[in-house]
Amino acid sequence: LDMVERGRLLMAGVRHLVIDEADRMLDMGFIPDVERICALLPPRRQTLMFSATMPPEIRKLAERFLRHPQEVQAAPPASPAETVEQWLVEVADERGKARVLTRMLAWEAVTSAMVFSNRKRDVDGLYRTLKAAGFAAVRMQGDMAQPEREEALAAFKGGAAKVLVCTDVAGRGIDIFGVSHVFCFDVPVNAEDYVHRIGRTGRAGHRGRAYIFATPDDARPLQAVTRLIGRALPKVQPLAGEARQVEAQPEAAPARAGGARRASGARNCEARNGKGRNGKARAGEAAGRPRRPRASPQQPAPTANPSAAPFGAHVPAFLLRPVAARPEDEAGQDG
Repeated sequence: LDMVERGRLLMAGVRHLVIDEADRMLDMGFIPDVERICALLPPRRQTLMFSATMPPEIRKLAERFLRHPQEVQAAPPASPAETVEQWLVEVADERGKARVLTRMLAWEAVTSAMVFSNRKRDVDGLYRTLKAAGFAAVRMQGDMAQPEREEALAAFKGGAAKVLVCTDVAGRGIDIFGVSHVFCFDVPVNAEDYVHRIGRTGRAGHRGRAYIFATPDDARPLQAVTRLIGRALPKVQPLAGEARQVEAQPEAAPARAGGARRASGARNCEARNGKGRNGKARAGEAAGRPRRPRASPQQPAPTANPSAAPFGAHVPAFLLRPVAARPEDEAGQDG
């Protein structure tokens, strides 16, 4: 379109139009630009449209851009590869998803994993969470600049990053060999996107594992997924061991109470043995050192000058100061 606006390109002689990744362009908001391009082309032309998924929105686009089209399917609709093991992870609420994901990434033998989220802001937040947990992660979403996306993809392909967090739009068209795990952090809005997500693993005859996280609020879209693939997903509970530990904690409470009673009895015994009111022995007594005698507060202080004994314990201070002899007194003593 930029070349047309600058007058550098004429569209009158175009005979073929190819619209690739139609569902991706629909998600990214490029369909108005496609409509402008179609308006510039001659009406007599051949149009080819390719799409990884065929939701109702894409079929409406096909009716708009194509005339009496012939539909060709490369594979039966919604047929996941048999080499992919699919599992359902039930989570109580949205806040628990990140904790479960970090546990599973630590427990599973993950070579490289792709984590799909429905929203771009969730991709950013999940990326920061994984980085804080110590995972080598990168992210890809539609608001990132192209150089940033290429850098993240290169790090994931080269093995510098172990986890790629992305949206369906950003992850579309990524063909990376050796992806061992796919995590659907959110149940996809369109059920066919689930097939596309898990298709990132289990390629070329290799085995792969796919997990989809679901809360009780995801019951309807999850039913759409299971209806599309024609079977229910087996459930996995990664935090079952933690639940058993929590249930076992109340049983240990009586033992702690009995220990408290024994400790209380020991403190009373120590108090009877002369260790003090608070049950703590002084360090000097424990080491066997003799205690220093304390002066009784009723005992009067010793008299500094024996000649001042008639005054008792309270001797005036001026009587205790030395007095120098005067010269006339010394002369009288010499005569």
